[in-house]
Amino acid sequence: MTSDRPRTRSPISKALAVCLAVADSTEPLRLSDLAQRTGMLPPTALRTVAELVDAGWVARDSSDRYLLGPALLKLARSPLHATSLAAMSRVALRWLADRLGLMANLQVLENFDVRIVAEVRSVRYERLVDREGERWPGHRTVAGVVLLSQLVEPERRRYLTTLAAAESAEASAELAEVLSVVRADRVYSNDTFDPLLAAIACPIVTPDEACHGALSIVGVRAEMADPDLRDRSVDLLRAACSALATAIAEPGTSVAALLS
Repeated sequence: MTSDRPRTRSPISKALAVCLAVADSTEPLRLSDLAQRTGMLPPTALRTVAELVDAGWVARDSSDRYLLGPALLKLARSPLHATSLAAMSRVALRWLADRLGLMANLQVLENFDVRIVAEVRSVRYERLVDREGERWPGHRTVAGVVLLSQLVEPERRRYLTTLAAAESAEASAELAEVLSVVRADRVYSNDTFDPLLAAIACPIVTPDEACHGALSIVGVRAEMADPDLRDRSVDLLRAACSALATAIAEPGTSVAALLS
């Protein structure tokens, strides 16, 4: 015989509900918003979010609104997340490499550095050195610039401040302008980072505005200078990133089916 009494939610369930509400929001939430979205009474929501703030899972801004805390941000960038994303992305990378006859890779941010976590090469590019696992400062690769552009404003500002101290204020200001444009366009191309190769990259952004990584098309500079190839690369990159974003947001969705 089943009871009609409402099921009591555990403290863990309440904490997870708050974290999910904050993660799903496109802007910081007030306590009243959290209570409404989680179905908690305001005093219960306050006790729960206060513990989460103390533990670093949620952060409170100067207006007493709540947003993702450093612990949640660290979790989102964990090596396991990158490994899972790499496995999911290989279908899309092979799809890109085969259709364009170039190289395709997935890059993610790790403490503001960028790392290639998956790479697929067409037959024509098989002899080039495999760069999977390589890591550089974020602003030194095309995909890295794309990933930096999608950071929340405080993190972008922190990176730019660090760059100004390490290199120059001019370098930081120049990068800030580029990031602003790339953030809006969600595509970036550049042929100055490498003497041989050029690249185009797009971010993988889910409907909640979370950026999970960036897909990049890489080819010999002379070949990538072809406007038709560049336009086609951008179109296919956007399609591949959209398929991956859908698969992340809707578990069980097949990337291959979306790209077929």
